[in-house]
Amino acid sequence: MAPEIKLIENEGMKARNVKRAMQIAKMYKEEIINKWEEYHGSKNQKN
Repeated sequence: MAPEIKLIENEGMKARNVKRAMQIAKMYKEEIINKWEEYHGSKNQKN
């Protein structure tokens, strides 16, 4: 199952900025996931 991108809180961001941030996150989804797993480890990684 592939991770999904979702907004938890917007901390007062304007709707157009949230929309743009989500577009960018979707564009770079694979890179974001790879860096996240590099830093935090993968869910599939055995301890």
